[in-house]
Amino acid sequence: MNRDQNPSTETVLRDLLSRRILILDGAMGTELEAGGIPMDSHAWCGLANLTHLDQVRGIHEDNIRAGADVVTANTFMSGVGPMRRAGVSDRFEEGIRSAVRAAPTKTPTCGRCSPKA
Repeated sequence: MNRDQNPSTETVLRDLLSRRILILDGAMGTELEAGGIPMDSHAWCGLANLTHLDQVRGIHEDNIRAGADVVTANTFMSGVGPMRRAGVSDRFEEGIRSAVRAAPTKTPTCGRCSPKA
């Protein structure tokens, strides 16, 4: 057990996968773009963590309502390389932290599937 006496993420996921197929969330960048959020040619949807976090959070919620069991943080193209090419390398850590905070730590099926406290 981890420090807060909850089963590890791996344990929870292995248990769920032994019983059924899990549904992962959808393509965040595609959904953001469909909602009119501009994509950057270098950092794609990574900048949305800095500029449109409410929309990122809303898409996570939509995915859960649609049946997603597992939600992934919007960190695609959010590393220092893409963010440097987009001209915001000084904010890449802020973007990653925002993406993780915006992702729910619980889903109706998995419960607490995230190691995030």
